Amino acid sequence: MAHVTGTLIEKSSQNQISDIRLQKHFRVPPLSGAIRKAEDPFPNIFVEEVPFLDGPHLIFPGPKPGTSVEFRRLTESIFHHEHDWPPEFIAFTKQMFRGVLALSDVLAKRVGLKRGTLGDSTERGDVIIPEADRFRAMRDAVRFSSAEFDSFLAENSVDEAAMAELVVDIGAFTLADHSISSGTLVHKPIIRTKRQFIVAAPQQLICAANQLALRTIVEANLQSMFVRFYSETVMSSVRRSLVHLCHLPTSLTPDSPPGIEGISEQFYLFDSDKLLYVLLVCDTLEGFDQKTIEGIWGTAQLAQKLVQRMHTIQSEMARKVPFANEFFCLMVPCGVNRIHELVADNWPETILCLGMTAENLEIVSLIEAGNKLALWRFARKSAQVLKRARFVVFDDLDLFAAYRDRNCSFPLGNSSTPPKVLVKVGYGRRLKAKLANEQDWHPVRYFEDNLLVNVNTLYQDAEKLRFAATRVPQECLVSTTQDDKTKICVEKTSNSWMCSAM
Repeated sequence: MAHVTGTLIEKSSQNQISDIRLQKHFRVPPLSGAIRKAEDPFPNIFVEEVPFLDGPHLIFPGPKPGTSVEFRRLTESIFHHEHDWPPEFIAFTKQMFRGVLALSDVLAKRVGLKRGTLGDSTERGDVIIPEADRFRAMRDAVRFSSAEFDSFLAENSVDEAAMAELVVDIGAFTLADHSISSGTLVHKPIIRTKRQFIVAAPQQLICAANQLALRTIVEANLQSMFVRFYSETVMSSVRRSLVHLCHLPTSLTPDSPPGIEGISEQFYLFDSDKLLYVLLVCDTLEGFDQKTIEGIWGTAQLAQKLVQRMHTIQSEMARKVPFANEFFCLMVPCGVNRIHELVADNWPETILCLGMTAENLEIVSLIEAGNKLALWRFARKSAQVLKRARFVVFDDLDLFAAYRDRNCSFPLGNSSTPPKVLVKVGYGRRLKAKLANEQDWHPVRYFEDNLLVNVNTLYQDAEKLRFAATRVPQECLVSTTQDDKTKICVEKTSNSWMCSAM
C-alpha cells in the first residue's frame, strides 16, 4: 500500500483518501482474500532496543529474521575496529547509522511503543484499524515537515548526505518497481515530497541501513576486512551462548588452518565424553547484489570444502582426544541480509552435525540454559528423522520450537511413505516472546562516555534500570529512577559487558 501511494504524483490535499475509504480497501478482496490467506504470522518482536555509540535506541526489526542481531554484529565489527577501517568509511557509516537509529527511536516514542512490544501475530487475521484519534496520531508520527527533518538531522549531528541513499522522491518510481526483496521502499524507506518527509516503511529502516553499509564495503573493496571482523564478532556471540549451555572451551588447535576464506573454528568439551566442533562460516560477499536484500550466498564448491574439512578434523581429534566418544559439529553460517545455501550430497554420516544461526543459538541457549545436552539431543533427533522424512521449515528456530513443544521429539506416525515435517513460518516466535517476557536484555549506558552494558532485569521492573556504575567484572550497583539500588552481576566479554540483575 505504501509503495502504491508513493508512485502517485503529488497533488493537493483535497485528493487524499478518506479514513473510511481506506478502511474499506483493507476489508475487500484482494487484501481480505488471496493476500490475507497467503500472509504469514509476524516472526519477530515488533520493537527491540539496540546499543550504539551514542546510547541505546528503539528499532523496528521488521519481518526478516536476524535483522537486529545482524545490525548489532555489523556495527560491532565496524566500530570496535574503528582505526582499522578507512576514515571516510567510518565517517559515512557512523553518520548513516546514527540517523537511522535516531529516526527509528523518535517514531517509536511518538506512538508510545516500548522495547519488547510483541505486536500482533494472528495468522491470517483481519487488518486492525485503530480508532480515529489513534490512527491520526500514528499517521502523523511518520511525517516530518522539511524544516522539522532538517532540524532533526542537525540535532543528531547527521549530515543530510549520509541519509540520501535512503530517501526517494514521491512519484519517482512505478508499480513495476515493487518487490518484497528488491522493491524501491525496501532500499529507500523514506519518501520526500515538496513539503515533507514521510517514513513510509519504518520496519525497513534497519535492514536498508545494513544493506547500504554492505554496498559501501563492496564498492570500496573492503570485503576481506568485513569477513575478518564480522566473523570475529559473531564468534564472540557464539562463545557467550555456549557458556549458558555449560560448554567448556578447549585450547585444541588443528594441525593445519582450514584454508577456506570466512572459516573460523573452536572446540568445546561437554558431558565429559563429547567434543563440540564449532565451524563458523562467514559470507564473503562474493556475488553481492546491492539490489536484493534477500540474496543467497554459498556454493556447492564451498559446501564440498566444508565436508572435507569436517572429515579432516574428525580424524585429527580422534587422535588428539581419544577419550571423546562422540564428535558433534555445530555449523554457524553468518552474514547480513543474505540467506546461506550450503548443500552437499555427501555430508558425513559419521559426524553428528547441526546448522544454526548465531541469533537462534543465542535464543536456544538462553531458553535451555544449564542443559548441556540440549543442542546435541536436538541434532541427534533431527538426524534420525531425516533418515525417514524431510523437513519443510523456514527457519531453524521454528524447527527447534516445534521439537521442544512435542516433548523433544518429532512424531511421524506409521505412514509407509516418507512423510514431511512441516513447520509453520514464525513458529519459533513464541520462544522470542518467552525471552522478552521473562528476561529483558537491553543496553544501559555507563557513567563513562561511549561505554554500554547489556542488563538483564530478570522479572523486575525493566523501566527502572538507567545506567551502571562500574566497569569491572564483579557485583556492582545500578542506579534507578527512584534513587534506590539494584544489585547486578557483570561479566566482561571480548566485545561487550554482560550484566544480570539479581
